Amino acid sequence: MREDICVKDGVILKDGRAVIPKSLQEKALNIAHEGHPLAAKLKTILRERVWWPGMAQDAEKWVRTCQSCAINGRPEKTTPMVRTVIPKTAWETIAIDFNGPYAKLGGIHILVIVDYRSRYLIARPVKSTSFERTKKVLDEVFDIEGFPECIKSDNGPPFNGDDYGRFCHERGIKTVFSTPHFPQQNGMVENYMKIINKSMSVAASSGGNYNEELQSAVRAHNAASHTVTKMPPEVIMHGRKIKRGLPLIDRKLLDYDNSGIDERDRAMKIQAKHREDARRGARKCQLKPGDTVIVERQTRAKGDSRFGTQRYTVMEERNGNLVLGDDEGRTIKRHVSQTKKVVEWREQSSGHPEAEDAIRTQRATRNRKIPKHLQDFICMADVNEN
Repeated sequence: MREDICVKDGVILKDGRAVIPKSLQEKALNIAHEGHPLAAKLKTILRERVWWPGMAQDAEKWVRTCQSCAINGRPEKTTPMVRTVIPKTAWETIAIDFNGPYAKLGGIHILVIVDYRSRYLIARPVKSTSFERTKKVLDEVFDIEGFPECIKSDNGPPFNGDDYGRFCHERGIKTVFSTPHFPQQNGMVENYMKIINKSMSVAASSGGNYNEELQSAVRAHNAASHTVTKMPPEVIMHGRKIKRGLPLIDRKLLDYDNSGIDERDRAMKIQAKHREDARRGARKCQLKPGDTVIVERQTRAKGDSRFGTQRYTVMEERNGNLVLGDDEGRTIKRHVSQTKKVVEWREQSSGHPEAEDAIRTQRATRNRKIPKHLQDFICMADVNEN
């Protein structure tokens, strides 16, 4: 780089930029990082003004070790979607979740149940999410439909309690839980919350009976052909069309193509997987056991950082589902997209202006001559002082 270096006014320059010595490089980084720009912007700021060997790598490390940038930065990329195979029979696997509370309707919740194969929807209003109330609704539903093989739910109450676990165990039901605070893993039931929300909004705005509006919306869903199965959920669930307000001429049991439902479900899931993975920039989990991460806050007010400062160690990793441990031996479960990998944070600089003064390039001083018309005055002043 000999051809690119020159000296001007006592300052070493490379391509018109000041060459920063080792002793002042941290101060240069600190000044350029005011406002906490990300690595790309920080490198741009530096490249316009200064240079030293390895400056780009130093800038990236400076941002990585900044606590403020870490707790306010973006989380890790999510992992590619894993699609489940549709159950072979109706009511084999169901998804369950609560929606609400609805403040305008007395604070009620809606217990929502969806069958994985038929997409058959059941919704019941409840006054609380306690296990006793949930058990009563499930018993009523199971008395009609029987026990499923598996129930998928999130980790919220009452599904995270021992009572729910015993309830399912006594009935031979397998329980599967999604990662805490990651509702996408219970997406089957989450997809139908918009139907529930719309019906409750109609009841609140019209002043009608919310249960009647809710059940009307559920019946409409179950009677209409589903976009994936191409069959009404009630037909797959019960093997027949159900007579309601409109005339129903043919009441016989219907024979439908089960293999066609399987194939359409698989094709639609693969198509949705490719679309969503591309939209979210999904990639294989980059975190490994032993890595240190911080966890995204679940609730935050304006001005709060996106992540907390508590550091966790990755204990286990399975397709982006993490088991994290802290220094006190406690463990939590989170998805990789709710975490951010961090390194040791450097001590934050105070950012005092003297740091900038220390790095400013100094212009060479020139010899100052006394103007001729003032020389006599200067000499007389010297005589008087003596």
